[in-house]
Amino acid sequence: SLCELYAYYAYLPPTWWRGQLRMLFFSTSSLLCLFTAAYSCILVTWICLGILIRPAQFLPYAIGFFGSVAVCFRRYRNLSRISLRFRVALKTRCENFINRAVRHTPYVVVKLLVAREEATFLQRRGLSASSVLNSTALLVAGLSVVIIILLVSFHGLTN
Repeated sequence: SLCELYAYYAYLPPTWWRGQLRMLFFSTSSLLCLFTAAYSCILVTWICLGILIRPAQFLPYAIGFFGSVAVCFRRYRNLSRISLRFRVALKTRCENFINRAVRHTPYVVVKLLVAREEATFLQRRGLSASSVLNSTALLVAGLSVVIIILLVSFHGLTN
């Protein structure tokens, strides 16, 4: 939605008021991005200092983080491989169909219909690029919630 706002304010016809509004919007969003980056750097610095001072206390968090990253990467890789295999098999079948169907209808029409049906079929099967990313993002969110609950509970029980 932020990109939509940028696009909206970037392509308005120029007037003096819209120019002022555009300047206010871009300066506010730039300051927000700058403060977010500065806060992230400070947070990473304090986390690194905490890891150096008390590594045993941060070990469960590090294991949870790296384990989650590994699981999510593996899930994404497996879904991408399955999607690629499926697309290759579907492409060969579609090319055979196009070669048979071109005799009766124009090539451009058949190619458009096959491309649209292929995209719909991949979407229904959950093998399109957006489905793979959505599935991985859902896994990241679920793992994050579970790990946060477990680590907060662990921290509460050990203190």
